[in-house]
Amino acid sequence: MNATIRGSLLAVVLSSFVAGCSSDSPTPQQTSSPAQAWVVPDTATALAAADRAAFLADLLYYNAHTQANTGGEIRGQIDKIGTVKVATLDGAQETPAVTTSAFGAGILAVNETTGQVSGFIVTSGLVNPTAAHIHQAARGAPGEIIVTLTGGPDVWVVPDNATPLTAPQIAAFQQDQLYFNAHTQANSGGEIRGQIDNSGTAKFASLDGAQETPAVTTTAFGGGVLVVNGTTGGVGGFFVSDGLVNPTAAHVHDAARGTPGDIIVPMTGGPNLWVVPDNAVITGARAMDFAADGLYFNAHTQANSGGEIRGQLDKTGTAKLASLDGAQETPAVTTSAFGGGVLAVDDTTGEVSGFMVTSGLVNPTAAHFHNAVRGTAGPIVVQLSGP
Repeated sequence: MNATIRGSLLAVVLSSFVAGCSSDSPTPQQTSSPAQAWVVPDTATALAAADRAAFLADLLYYNAHTQANTGGEIRGQIDKIGTVKVATLDGAQETPAVTTSAFGAGILAVNETTGQVSGFIVTSGLVNPTAAHIHQAARGAPGEIIVTLTGGPDVWVVPDNATPLTAPQIAAFQQDQLYFNAHTQANSGGEIRGQIDNSGTAKFASLDGAQETPAVTTTAFGGGVLVVNGTTGGVGGFFVSDGLVNPTAAHVHDAARGTPGDIIVPMTGGPNLWVVPDNAVITGARAMDFAADGLYFNAHTQANSGGEIRGQLDKTGTAKLASLDGAQETPAVTTSAFGGGVLAVDDTTGEVSGFMVTSGLVNPTAAHFHNAVRGTAGPIVVQLSGP
C-alpha cells in the first residue's frame, strides 16, 4: 500500500446553528477530567507478520488501564476503516462567525461502501460546552445534525455503534460538505466549527526529546497527524502533547531526521493541543519534502526555545480508528471514561504509528494495543507512552 490513506484519522470543536440543534437534542455525557494523550512510541518495534494480519482482520484493540480496573477500564476495537479527512475548528467558520479563543481539531473516517463512520475531535477553551455533532452543509452554511458525538468537555467521539451514513450523507462527505460543530451555553448554535475537507496523503508522528537536535532530556511527549492534498497543496492536521512546561509555540518544519529546518507552517493552540490553521497550504518544494518524509512537528518551551519535543512526519500506512468505552471490556466495565484513537500500519514493513486521547480515567496506569477479536481478551502488542 502507498503512503496515501485509502478508502480502507484529536480533533476539535463544532459549530453552526441548525434547526434541530435545540433543547431536545441529546446532551453528551460530561466529565471534568482533562484529555489524556497516549502515543505509539517513535521507536516502536515493527509488527510481525502475525500482528500485521491481525490488524488487517480487525483483531487489534486499544486498552487503557487504571488502578481500579487493572485489566482495562476502556477498550476500543481498531476496526473502523475508510477515507480519512481532518478538520480544524474555530469560531470564524461558524455562521455567523463567533468571536472566541476556543479551538479544536478532529479526524473522521468514512467507509464509502458501507457508510461506517468513526472519528473524534479534541477541543480547548470551550466554557460550559453542551454538545458536539457532525452536521451536513457546505462551508458558510448551517446544516442538520447527522451524528451526535459523545463525551466532553474537551474530547468528543463518534460512538462505537454509530448508525452508518446514508448514501446522500456519503456523497456529502465526498463533496466536503460535512462539518464538526461544538456547542456551548453561550453559543447554542455552535461556538467552533470545522469543515471536514482536508484529505490526501496522511503521515503520522510521535514526538519526543530524543528527536531534537541536539537531543533534549524531557518526559514530555506527543502524537499527531498531517494530511496534504497532492493536487491543491491543502494541508491540515494537529498533534496532542503531554508534559510540556511553559510551551511557547509549535510549528511544522522542513528538514530530514537529525537536522533542524525552517518553519513552514506556524501552528495555533497550546498548551496540549496544536492545530494547523484552517486553509493552510504547502506547495512546490515543501510538498515534495513532505512526500520524502522531510517535514516534522516541533513544540517549543521557555526552557527549550529551539524545541523540546520533535516528531518526524514519516509514518504511513493503512489507518484504522477506534472508539473506546467500558462496554467493550471483557467483562464490561461501568465507567464514564471514554476515548478515541487511530492506528496506522505499513503493509510492507510493519512499521506502526498512532495515538489516542481519553477522558475521565481516574489514576490511569498504562495503555496498550492488544491482539484479540471483539469480546475476548488478548496479549499486549505495543505499550503506549502516556500520562
